[in-house]
Amino acid sequence: SENSEYDEAKTEQGKLYSKIAEIKVLLENAEIVEKTDTGAAKGAVTLGSVVKVRDLDEDYEETYTIVGSQEANPMEGRVSDDSPFGRGLYGHVAGDKINVEAPAGELHFEILSVENT
Repeated sequence: SENSEYDEAKTEQGKLYSKIAEIKVLLENAEIVEKTDTGAAKGAVTLGSVVKVRDLDEDYEETYTIVGSQEANPMEGRVSDDSPFGRGLYGHVAGDKINVEAPAGELHFEILSVENT
């Protein structure tokens, strides 16, 4: 019917307004993180680090970027600094071995490299 397109457009408009409100809240609560973190200068894992690790239990290597929780997408290699894995890596340097508590049990990793840009 003629109104179905109008109704669909109104529904879409409502979704967009909702998304705009959500983004406004994020921006109002956002904090600027300075890149003067001393950990980054020492080669330690910090926000924005690209970290290559070896899973010591399964013997494979993966590369992850440490990001804020809003940017996290583990399937794309972006791990939240707030996640158990992100917290486990934070502050460590290449050569360190870490243990991470996960639902499946304790996982063991070795940090192979840390890149801070």
